[in-house]
Amino acid sequence: MTLLQKTADKLIEHGLTENYRDFSRRYCKRTENYYYRQAYHNRDFSTGALLNCIVTIRRANSHYDRFATIFETEIDELGKLEMELSTELGSGPIDFRPAA
Repeated sequence: MTLLQKTADKLIEHGLTENYRDFSRRYCKRTENYYYRQAYHNRDFSTGALLNCIVTIRRANSHYDRFATIFETEIDELGKLEMELSTELGSGPIDFRPAA
């Protein structure tokens, strides 16, 4: 199972995305069929889609941090996914904030 598949399944399992089409559009910023095409060819994230996914998860994670008591499970899962995706890039956590 690829990282793309594991990530999509986790987000769907925890209700953070509706389905693979929504995951492709909202998290990967690709066409609706992106997930299906990659899975069919047994491919993982493209670099651009991986970066988009990390950024989207990080934004969602910071949003849920405001409601920590309500969304504790989602925060934990998003944090784990963010670390796993960043590690896949080989650089550890990435800071996407603009330089001051």
